[in-house]
Amino acid sequence: MAIDPSKHAGLEHVGDFPFAVFASTDVVPRARDIAERSARALRFLGSALDVEPELALLVLAPDDWEGRASHPVYGMPNYDGAGNLVVAGAPSDFWRGFVGLVAETQPDALSMLTEAYKVDGEIDLSPFFDLLAIHEMGHRLHQVGVVRFPRLWLAEFFCNLCLHTYVAEEEPEALDVLEAFPAAVAAVPPERMVHDDLGTFEQIYDRMPPHNYGWYQCRLHAAAKRVYDAGGPVVLRRLWNRFRLSELIVALHEVEPEFGRFLTEWTPRGRATAEP
Repeated sequence: MAIDPSKHAGLEHVGDFPFAVFASTDVVPRARDIAERSARALRFLGSALDVEPELALLVLAPDDWEGRASHPVYGMPNYDGAGNLVVAGAPSDFWRGFVGLVAETQPDALSMLTEAYKVDGEIDLSPFFDLLAIHEMGHRLHQVGVVRFPRLWLAEFFCNLCLHTYVAEEEPEALDVLEAFPAAVAAVPPERMVHDDLGTFEQIYDRMPPHNYGWYQCRLHAAAKRVYDAGGPVVLRRLWNRFRLSELIVALHEVEPEFGRFLTEWTPRGRATAEP
């Protein structure tokens, strides 16, 4: 699947990585750090899932966000559906808003943020949000791998599981940074959110208030941690296999053998066709 290069114009090409990296001029050093970790994650996840996606990583300053990101709020990591993983290269008001949300609604959880992210007297969430390029990579992986999750929340869960599995297996020293933010935000009571059920998540997805969307993501990441802790790294591949379209004929055969035979016989032998 080709990458849309139209968003790369005006950005600096960064380094020598197994994928294209573009960044705003004033965030190039940070882009290198994010790209180095993302390259390690791509090797790990590509091997675990047996997929080799082309992708591009864009690390942007605020002035370069509009027109390149697929979400209007600066600092909201996103995947554009065309091969570009987009993350912020500088702290944002969106990130800082989560600190206020936790302080107001669940002050007992504020200590988790302080212990994990306090620098020079202030909470800096950059180390956590820098990890989310790997979450966005998960979207590219399941797109290229032709994995079709039946719910949006399950696709997001998969991406969180990609991130958690990589860090737990390859960078366990970063687990505190990865886990503290989702745990603190997930502790915010559902009644303090405008939306809190998975049915609503399916209906409005990223059109809900940004911090409400972030609350859902944190709940999904906390769930991904639980699933990983219970089943280990093999769960990621099991989830992947369960919803691959290449397994469609097998699934239909389990429903009724004649169903699977009909689909197998549809294509004349020797002719290439699109995936059903």
